[in-house]
Amino acid sequence: MPIVVTGATQVLLISASEPGNRVALHAAALEAAKRAGVEHLVYTSAPKATTSALILAPEHKATEELIAASGIPATILRNGGYTENYTNTVEQARQSGEIVASVGDSRAASASRRDCAEVTGRPTTPLREGLATVV
Repeated sequence: MPIVVTGATQVLLISASEPGNRVALHAAALEAAKRAGVEHLVYTSAPKATTSALILAPEHKATEELIAASGIPATILRNGGYTENYTNTVEQARQSGEIVASVGDSRAASASRRDCAEVTGRPTTPLREGLATVV
């Protein structure tokens, strides 16, 4: 099914949930936004998408590059780890009294999906012309 955008000046592109097919889906959405004359785009990416070793980072990096090449002024939201991803770890810690993770001496910061959605859903305003990054 082709992606169509009509009557919108702003688009929120939430990262597709199909690993391996995200870039194609995002490219189609960007083309539709460009054809519609969208004035500002917001994309939900990943932390340090351009340099991260995270398995999904290359897809986010490719999408960010497509956004930059599109010429549509954009805001990139780099959502970190979701608190909900730690549910099993917290349950294991409750039972064992230990948190076992691969963070070494560092700490893990997270935000709930709900908090990220609340910020993402607010009215958007371009931070500057071109590609703006919110970290």
